[in-house]
Formats: sequence, C-alpha cells, structure tokens
Amino acid sequence: MARPVRCRNKWRIRWTDAQGIRRSEVYKDKADAKFALQRHQLETEEGKRGLKTLRLPDKTFDDLSNYWLSKRAPIKRSYMDDVSIINKHLLPFFRSRKLNTITP
Repeated sequence: MARPVRCRNKWRIRWTDAQGIRRSEVYKDKADAKFALQRHQLETEEGKRGLKTLRLPDKTFDDLSNYWLSKRAPIKRSYMDDVSIINKHLLPFFRSRKLNTITP
C-alpha cells in the first residue's frame, strides 16, 4: 500500500486512478495527505468495480465542439460537413450545456 512521502517541507501522495493514469498531490501535513490518499484509493476501487461512475470534467458542449473542430475534423475528408452540422444544428441547442448533463 502506498503512503505519504516527505517532499521538502510537505507531504506528497501518489496513486493510479481508475483509468490507469498516475496522479499526485501535495499536502501541508501528513494526516491530510494520508486521508486524501485513502479517499483516492477508495474512489479508484469503486470505479474499477463499477460501483461508482467516473467523474467527468465540467466541460461544456462548446468546449467539446471546439476541440473536435480544431483537432479531429481537419484530418477527416468530411471536414466541411462536420463544421456545417456542428454550427447549424448542434451548437444552437447544446452550446452552454455541461457534457455530464447530456444523455442519449
């Protein structure tokens, strides 16, 4: 089991989240670091077992569409079709909605 490690005059914790990404945080005292580490490990275990859904970042549909149009759409043959569909149909309705509130 992991434990807090002294880092200069603070305490660092490291853990692997449910998606397999290494994470770390720094706290002023050891008790807070130990408590946070236990909390993160519990959240990870719940996510792996399917007991808890993973938290999505608080992003809006507008953020997603900007990412799509700048990173993904340019490599597609139908780039202009994507731009048209997003700007004409999707953005007017979904622009300011949070991604975690949009359901099928």
